[in-house]
Amino acid sequence: MAAFATLSIGGTLIYTVTAQAAVTCKDTVWKAKYYANTTFKGDPKKTVCDTTISENYGTGDPAGVTLPKDNFGVRWEMKRNYGSGGPFAFTVAVQDGIRVYLDGTRKVNIWKNVSSTQKKTVNLTVPKGTHTIRVDFAAFTGKANVKFTYAPRTSKTVDKVKPLTPSGAKAAYSKTTGKTAVTWSRNVEMDLAGYKVYRRLAGATKWTLVSGTTPITTASYTDLTPGTGDSYEFAVAAVDKAGNASANTAAMKITTVDKTAPAQPAGLTVTDAADGNSLAWTPVSGAKTYKVYRSASAGGTYTSIGTATGPAYSDTTAADGTTYFYAVSALDAAGNESARSTAVSSTRGDHTAPSAPSGLAVEGTEAGNVLTWTANTDDTTVYEIWAKRGDGSFAYVVSTNGTTYTDIAAIIGQTTSYYIVALDKASNISASSVTVTATRPAPADTTDPAVPTGLTATGGKDLTVPLAWNAVSDSDFAGYNVYRDGVLLTPAMITDGSSYTDDAAEEGRTYTYTVTAVDTSGNESEASAEATATTIAWPLRDLTVGKGGYATVQAAVDAASAGQTILVKPGTHAGTVDIPAALTGLTVIGGTTTATDTVITSAIGRDDDGTNTLTNEETATLRAYAAGLTVSGLTVENAYEEGTAANQQAVALWADADKQTYSNVRLLGNQDTFYSGPGRQFVTGSYIEGDTDFVFGEGTLVIDASTLHFVGGRKNGGSMTAAKTAAGTTFGFLVSNSQITADASVTKFYLGRPWGADAQVTVRDTAIAGVIDTAWKDMSGNLWTAARFGEYLNTGDGAAASGDTTRPQLSDTAAKQDTKARYLKGADNWDPTGTLATEDFTAPDAVTDVTATAGASSIVVGWSASPAADLAGYRVYRDGTLVSGASLLAGASESYEDATVTADTQYGYTVTAVDTSGNESAVSSTATSTVVTPSASPSPSVSESASESPSASPSPSETVKTIPGADAVVAADGSGNFTTVQAAINASTTGTAADPYIIAVNPGTYREVVSLKNKPYTQIIGAGGSASDTVIVYDNASGTTKSGGGTYGTGGSATFTNGSKNTLIENLTISNDFDETAHADLVSGYVGQAVALLAQGDRQVYENVRLLGNQDTLYAKYSSTAGDSREYFHNSYIEGDVDFLCGNGIAVFDDTTLKVLTSRTAVPILAAPQTPSGGLGFLIANSTIETDGSNSSAKLTLGRPWAATAQMTIRDTVVNATVTSAGYQDWGTSWTYAAARFSEYNNSGTGASATRQALTDTDAASYQLANYLAGTDSWAPQN
Repeated sequence: MAAFATLSIGGTLIYTVTAQAAVTCKDTVWKAKYYANTTFKGDPKKTVCDTTISENYGTGDPAGVTLPKDNFGVRWEMKRNYGSGGPFAFTVAVQDGIRVYLDGTRKVNIWKNVSSTQKKTVNLTVPKGTHTIRVDFAAFTGKANVKFTYAPRTSKTVDKVKPLTPSGAKAAYSKTTGKTAVTWSRNVEMDLAGYKVYRRLAGATKWTLVSGTTPITTASYTDLTPGTGDSYEFAVAAVDKAGNASANTAAMKITTVDKTAPAQPAGLTVTDAADGNSLAWTPVSGAKTYKVYRSASAGGTYTSIGTATGPAYSDTTAADGTTYFYAVSALDAAGNESARSTAVSSTRGDHTAPSAPSGLAVEGTEAGNVLTWTANTDDTTVYEIWAKRGDGSFAYVVSTNGTTYTDIAAIIGQTTSYYIVALDKASNISASSVTVTATRPAPADTTDPAVPTGLTATGGKDLTVPLAWNAVSDSDFAGYNVYRDGVLLTPAMITDGSSYTDDAAEEGRTYTYTVTAVDTSGNESEASAEATATTIAWPLRDLTVGKGGYATVQAAVDAASAGQTILVKPGTHAGTVDIPAALTGLTVIGGTTTATDTVITSAIGRDDDGTNTLTNEETATLRAYAAGLTVSGLTVENAYEEGTAANQQAVALWADADKQTYSNVRLLGNQDTFYSGPGRQFVTGSYIEGDTDFVFGEGTLVIDASTLHFVGGRKNGGSMTAAKTAAGTTFGFLVSNSQITADASVTKFYLGRPWGADAQVTVRDTAIAGVIDTAWKDMSGNLWTAARFGEYLNTGDGAAASGDTTRPQLSDTAAKQDTKARYLKGADNWDPTGTLATEDFTAPDAVTDVTATAGASSIVVGWSASPAADLAGYRVYRDGTLVSGASLLAGASESYEDATVTADTQYGYTVTAVDTSGNESAVSSTATSTVVTPSASPSPSVSESASESPSASPSPSETVKTIPGADAVVAADGSGNFTTVQAAINASTTGTAADPYIIAVNPGTYREVVSLKNKPYTQIIGAGGSASDTVIVYDNASGTTKSGGGTYGTGGSATFTNGSKNTLIENLTISNDFDETAHADLVSGYVGQAVALLAQGDRQVYENVRLLGNQDTLYAKYSSTAGDSREYFHNSYIEGDVDFLCGNGIAVFDDTTLKVLTSRTAVPILAAPQTPSGGLGFLIANSTIETDGSNSSAKLTLGRPWAATAQMTIRDTVVNATVTSAGYQDWGTSWTYAAARFSEYNNSGTGASATRQALTDTDAASYQLANYLAGTDSWAPQN
């Protein structure tokens, strides 16, 4: 059994075992090995498990383990599952050396003996799955400390990697509790924010989030599932801190028990019918039956009296004269019973008819037939007399409350039959009496009376025609008969006066009338002259309010169906009106074209009950909740007298639905006359008055060609509008083509104040009265300057003066966006104005070729000019927020400088184009850039193969050796051993693996051609603080003349040729500054290639080098004498414009920046590999490809094949450049990129593509650093 002991290192308590026992650390825990050297050779002195890497060793060795004070090493290694992987930041703070590896690939390399803590952060992408991080730390001399952290980058602009779908998800439903328990296994991603749980009806397609908008952090969730008997499905998704969500788990189905009762019935009514009390109510969804309850009092016991299968029931047991209270419940198929409806009452009326009249007798006399009968002794109130003349039918004659009647209309010599019926006060009708007959005898007087004259019929009335004529003066005059279209109209003679009103006229009909006179002997005159009249023809409608229709507007609304039309006849109609949401497409019209003729009025204010407890909505005269409503030709008034107190709101119109139109209406009130609710409303040709906030609300409202009038009263200096536009909503209120007027007593007013912080109001093309005060004012903490208020081309004495900064004016371009058609268009292209077709809704194409270039303290954004013919200008956005200002950048602009950046912060920029109609293009692709704070110059680096125990710095009297262990020093000022690099190479001896020959090159510019051939194990290291301090440069090019005659070829143009194996070039710049512009003749002749570095040897390492040139900057060439030609470029920088990575060698570019120059060509080409058949060529990994931004129209080609079998892979790299759609191009007709071996994997940035030449995860495993570099000797410089 192993012995255990505790050990404290750097303040962290750890557990270790004896040297004889193997140490196993859990995943996510570091295994630390302590070595007595910096090469990590031999057995470690101690192995422990660490939870963190954060040590400060001071000037001594670690506690708990015996190590030398200097030149010791610690290697930490940890394996963990990263789930879906993603972008991470590796951060180090170290004194002295540190190297960090991910799966054997080096990501951080600070291997220096320094006197202060060095810090560095490397951003990289960790692939999904399990990976190993290794950290090597070297304490050279003096103080030593080390800290390493690895953390996911969670910014939304950086992290686009979704978490993995949660595994092991299950759902279990409890029939007892009605709850569903959903469980799953936890994800392992380090940036996980939590989980979201979704539910849907089985078979549905749309999920509903049930776990809340904030992700839950537990691996379980309990859902109170609706107990409806339905089946439901659940799914779980993982969400990371950047908001990326995984795919849902597979749907998990459960079936609930139906424990849900139907909804409580509503709309119960009781009608007193002949056969009993008739009940009706609104159908309830899911109800199979209904149960009817009855009680003798409101608070009494309700007893079930029956059931119904539909929404109606007749209580035939209800007794006359008795009041009953009823309630109804709904039951579903499972027997779940709802709550009972609100109780309603009804008193059963009198439904018992009187007795049939008795004792009826009739006698024919010259004056007419005389009827008599016996009076009833019950509740009879009136008798009706019916007569049949000759062979005709029985017709009503007259009603009387007496017991005798003389029928003077009986025709002489004709037999007439009679019967009578009795009616009580409830209009119950008795059975008929017996039928009697009589014949009126001929009178002695046979002379007709005079014919009536002067008959007039007045037309244009509603369902009536008033008639009048001159009176007949005959001494025996008895009365008049009136005929309509030749048919007797009057049931009995008119004996009182010489006028009559036809109340049985129909709408829109023309009638012809005559009148006759009748004397006491029954003689009837000839008919008078005819008179004609026509009744009013009302507009087509489905329901009518007023004469011949419903008594109130609300009654008609209650009877209406969706899409119908209600006519409100002229007059004053008192009472509030509620138009429910169900009546979509309803039309309400006044009886005439004059809105003042038809008035709907009430008088309710917030303080109407003396407690000021009513809501604004409750005060409204007309509450309109139906979408698609049209109202025209009438007045809506709230006549409440507000008095002098504040908060006396009294709403006339509460418009609370979408797509409502109000035409030729008058809205009368004081405060809060018109409420515009969520949705779109259009008011045209109308009149709206009030004293403050008389147009208010949250809606999208257009008031066009109308009058808005300030009335005098309690408030002088009120606001016309009080908008509460929802955040994110483009349009609020628009007043256009209108006039704003005021009573003479109003001495000042405002256009508006913000009821909500995001209020939007535009007043345009409107005449404004001159008593306007400041146009806009604040409201309840909402600043008008923060709201979205504006004016455009207003007129009148109240229009804004030029330059008035308190009256924001729209630009011409902005005004084209603030039109009535655009406000109302919505997603469904609603067009009540009829002007939608005249609007330009076509936005410019998205801006292309966007670049972002960092300067010392600012970032310049560039782009290609938009080809839009109607271009007005551009907008620039930084991380989604507009930074270029409220005004458009001029159309001629193609750049913008952002001087508000913070150093060391990455920003993403997009650009949009805006046309003269205000249409804005889609956002461009994102260009990123960072202003970097210049760092202090670090100490010269120590090469990887150099002695792990650097020697002390030389004294001033010694030969200058700026690199510890250097064998030769090159210094342009003569302070070294040599003044040229080539001289130092020529004098060098052959090094070995254990003792390489080191040439230190002091800072300076060395204009020379350098050749390193047959000098294995040579290291040439720049001794400056950065690679740019030491520059080797020349300007030969293919086609330029050699001093000895002839011209250079491509390889011969190289500034630096490295033809040696096992070499290291570090911390310097190699440049070819051949001037292509000055040699246009060469370039046009397809020569002029100018190589900076020709790398033609095996096992070559280039660390922190800069290669500068244009075409063919780096020529990686196969060496037949060296066997493999493997070159490893790390932490370096290479620039050029055409084929600036080329050749047939094996070249790996790791953590390297490849800068594409665009000033000379709009079609730059990154690489031209010439790989032999079956071999590996170029690998670009963990790097950055970007352009210099000087030519915004340039589009990058990633490569073209210099041989049919060319091979290149780009992986795990940020491509911040605009890439051609294909990404690659052919080399003439000989070699095609499709036949070559180009591939990409897991790249990011604006130029990346997940489908272009994409490797699968399996294939990508064969294209890693080790595959290219290992060869047959397992060479691994990346480690």
